[in-house]
Amino acid sequence: QELYYPAIMRAIAETGFRGYVAHEFVPKRDPIESLAYAVRICDV
Repeated sequence: QELYYPAIMRAIAETGFRGYVAHEFVPKRDPIESLAYAVRICDV
């Protein structure tokens, strides 16, 4: 299942929600690089 997080996060932000959003994180490669990538694609 593929989710496009940039669009999901923008849609959440457009509702006016200003709290925290979490998602499951299970890195398949380098954990630090994977975390940095996850932050980049979820930052709006």
